[in-house]
Amino acid sequence: MNQISEWSTKQEMMNQLDMKQSEVDKNVSKLIMEGFIEADYSNPSNPRYKLAEYPDGSHYKKINYFLESIQVRHGLDHLQHKYILEGQAANIKGCEIFEISPKLVWILQKTNNEIFKRELPFDNIILDCDLKIKDTWFKGIILKKVETEGKQLDYLFTFFGKNEYCNDNLLTTLFAKDDKPLSKKSKEGRWEEAKVNISAVNELKVFICNFLDFLNNPEVRIIKIERSKKNQSRRLKQGKSVLPSTNKIIIDGKLKSYYNNLTGFDKLPYSFIVRGHYMRFWNKKKYRRIYQKLKLGSLSNKYYVDDKIRNNNKIITLWKRPFVKGSGMLVKKKYELKKTKIRRIKNDSNRF
Repeated sequence: MNQISEWSTKQEMMNQLDMKQSEVDKNVSKLIMEGFIEADYSNPSNPRYKLAEYPDGSHYKKINYFLESIQVRHGLDHLQHKYILEGQAANIKGCEIFEISPKLVWILQKTNNEIFKRELPFDNIILDCDLKIKDTWFKGIILKKVETEGKQLDYLFTFFGKNEYCNDNLLTTLFAKDDKPLSKKSKEGRWEEAKVNISAVNELKVFICNFLDFLNNPEVRIIKIERSKKNQSRRLKQGKSVLPSTNKIIIDGKLKSYYNNLTGFDKLPYSFIVRGHYMRFWNKKKYRRIYQKLKLGSLSNKYYVDDKIRNNNKIITLWKRPFVKGSGMLVKKKYELKKTKIRRIKNDSNRF
C-alpha cells in the first residue's frame, strides 16, 4: 500500500488516517484548504491525495489535532474535551451534573427574571447544555462556590464563541449584572477582559437564575443517575468515554402536562412567542390574602414559596410560563428599551 506521503487514492488515504469514508468526505476539503493535504484532480473519477511536507515527521499528529479542533461537541462533552486539552481535567471532578433538555433550555431562555443571589444547591455544579444568546454560543456551564477572605462568592465558568466550536473560556461572578467577564489565555496563562457581548452574558445569568428558581418548583424532582461498573466497562470496551453520574430532572403535575404539550418550540411556524417571567409577591401587606392562604395551608399549588432569597424571607412565587400563541409563520418582535418601559417596534417585514 502506498504511503499518503506519496500520491494515494481516497481509500488508501482513509486507511492511512484511520478515518471512515463519511469523515473523509466531510473533512477532506478542510484538510486541503488548511494545507495538510495536496490534491490532484486531473482525473476527476479517480482523484489522488498526498500529505504536505513536514520535515519533523509530524504529519499525522498535526492532522489529528486539527480534526479534533474542528469537531463540534456539546455541553459536558465540550467542557471535558477543553479541560483535558488544557491539562485541567481535575476541575470537573466532584461536580454535580444536571442534564438540561433542549426543550427545557427553550423554556428557561424564554422566561424573564431578575439577577440576584440565590443559594446554590451544591458547591460545584455543571449544566450540561448548549445556549445561543444573540450572536454568541455558550457550551457547558460550571457554577462554583468559592471562599475568599472569609466571604463566599459564586462564580460562573463556561466556554464561548461566535460559532459552535466555542474555543474561548469565560469567568465571571454569577449574580452581578454587567460585571466584566475575564478570559484566560492558555499560552500566556494570564487573565484579561473577555471579548464578549456583556448583554449576552447578562442573559446567560438570567438563564441560570431561571434554572435555580425552576429547581424550587414543587412539581420538580431531582433523581441521581448512577452509572454501574458494568455500564462503564462496556463503554470502555467500545472505545467510548465513561459517562459520569448525573442529576436527572423529573417534572410532575400540571407542569408536566405543560412541558409534554409544548411542541414545535424549535421551529414555531406562523406564530409568536409570549415570554414567561417569575412573579414574586414581595409586598406582603398588598398580597395579604395570598399569604393568609399560605398560613392556613390552602394556597394553590400553582404558587410556591421561595425561602432561599433575601435573608430566608419566605416569598410566594408564581411562574408565568412562556408559550407559543397562534399558528402560522413565526413573527419576530423587536423591542426598544426606553428608560424603564419597553415599547414594541412594529415591523411586519421582519419575519422568518
